[in-house]
Amino acid sequence: MSVVADVRNVLQDFLTPELRELKARLDAVEQQVQKLDGTMHEQFQQVEHRADKRFSFIQEQFQQVERRADDGFTFMQGQFQEAERRAEKRHDEMSFLIRQGLEFRNLAERIAAIEEKLRASH
Repeated sequence: MSVVADVRNVLQDFLTPELRELKARLDAVEQQVQKLDGTMHEQFQQVEHRADKRFSFIQEQFQQVERRADDGFTFMQGQFQEAERRAEKRHDEMSFLIRQGLEFRNLAERIAAIEEKLRASH
């Protein structure tokens, strides 16, 4: 045999089994990485799902608070409108009473002037 053939045989006898073992170990590591990747993907999906549920819950809570605030504002607006209506009614009543009072005063002054003239003529 030649030296090249001897070196080739030594390489095949020693390196080939080592390379096969390394390839097998590398395949096993790749499988573990793929398995971990799948597991991590599932866990991220679960976390994302839980976060979405919590966000939906919080969003619903905010919507409920907003609806209650809107209801409160609507109620207060109704109360203000009712108070304004009552104030306008009272204003109209007071204006009427003031006009009547002025008319009575004017009549009283005119009657006093007429009575004064009647006394002066008698």
